[in-house]
Amino acid sequence: FARQRNDDETFTGNILFQENFEDQTVGDEPSGWGLWVEYQINPTYNPSLYDEVINVVNTKSNSGLNALHVVGNASAPRFATLDISSKVTDKAYIRYYMYSEERIGGNSSSNNHNHFFALQNGGDEFRVGEIKGTFGVNEWVSSGDGLFPDSDQWGPANPSISAGQWHCVELALLNDGATPSFEAWIDGTSYLSFSGGAFHNSTKTDWLDGMFENIILGWHSFGTYSNTLWFDDLIVSDEKIGCQ
Repeated sequence: FARQRNDDETFTGNILFQENFEDQTVGDEPSGWGLWVEYQINPTYNPSLYDEVINVVNTKSNSGLNALHVVGNASAPRFATLDISSKVTDKAYIRYYMYSEERIGGNSSSNNHNHFFALQNGGDEFRVGEIKGTFGVNEWVSSGDGLFPDSDQWGPANPSISAGQWHCVELALLNDGATPSFEAWIDGTSYLSFSGGAFHNSTKTDWLDGMFENIILGWHSFGTYSNTLWFDDLIVSDEKIGCQ
């Protein structure tokens, strides 16, 4: 993995986890990961079905030969899950490469919500994907949910992740200060940033408390938006990593 930032500053942080899927078995779900599929955690029935929709493939990759492949439908979650609870407490920079068959963001505001990444703790999730047609986040906890950005930025006029090519996705999820903060960069460009209680429909500031349990990569649509994605070259660090 490259250890240089886009601005050529030397990366000085600690790599807490990395995965390029090169040592994984092609055709199987990745070893050391779990599954969140059709609302089931690590289901044991009909495992061949899940190998078909969440597996390691050697037909498309950002680097090397292999990548994680997820066939997402329009009705239920399909994710590979990674336990980070022993590595992360209150701060994580997460960098990976993603290839999506569908554009994410830049769509109609009538779209509901879908996501390709989340921090997950039980039934609580901090999700990154598309909200109301624009690139954004959705926090879902038992007490209710929050959306960002606000409604004046919903719809097709805002940044999107284009389909049919690899993109560098980097997320900063920081809960080590007075208020939590989040920033997302796509191909080195900041797409979204907020802190504190800046949600469209919520002012709560505890949205990262207890959330550093699992990373999930895949697809879940709360509308009619299916998608197929590939993920590669994942790094979890305590400092910004940058793209290769």
